[in-house]
This record gives sequence, structure tokens and C-alpha cells, in this order.
Amino acid sequence: MSASATISGGTLNNVGGTLGTLAHDSATLDGSTGFGAVTIQGTYTADANSITNLMGTINNQGNIQVLNTGALRLLGDAALQGGGTVTLGGPMRSSRLPRTLSPMLTTPFRAQVASPSKTL
Repeated sequence: MSASATISGGTLNNVGGTLGTLAHDSATLDGSTGFGAVTIQGTYTADANSITNLMGTINNQGNIQVLNTGALRLLGDAALQGGGTVTLGGPMRSSRLPRTLSPMLTTPFRAQVASPSKTL
């Protein structure tokens, strides 16, 4: 996605391509508008030094992958659902992703931390 892109509702599918936030850029996936939830099919990658903001309902049917110094921010009443995974690479920083996710997310939710090995 280009710098400071906002996706309002719809389905993001990366079959045969790459989908995500480029290094040093930001993007907002906004499932709180009249366009409905944002659905992720495949892998969405938040690259190094990027910020991906999640708002509203995010239907994760694949994997949201946050690389090393990338940031994943849950804004407002963000609801992450759909049975997909969130993979966090590198050191987890409390300012980037709260250690206690359950109050902000709907079930089922699974998160994986690639390195060091931790499961939320």
C-alpha cells in the first residue's frame, strides 16, 4: 500500500502477490465504516518500521504478520475475528501492542510471537 493508505471495508486477498504496509509507511484497515468489515485472506505483512492501524471489525481469515520493528495498533473498538493468526516478529514492545489483548478482541483469536518464542 502507498504511504498513509486507508482501506474502508472490503476483502484483501494476496493470492499471487504481496499485501501489506511498506517499510517506513503507515496504513489503516478500517472496518468501522458503512462499507463493513475488512476481511484479510492470505498474509498481510506490516514491514519493518511501519504502522498498521486496525479499526472496527477485522475479519482475519489468514495471517497478519508484523516484522521486527513494525507496529500493529488497535484503535477504538477494534474487533479481530475470523480464526486467523497474528505473528509478531522480533521484540514485542508494550507501546506497540498491548500484552493484554482479550478486552479489545473478539474470540476466536490466536497470536504467535516469532522471536522470542511467546504466545499471547
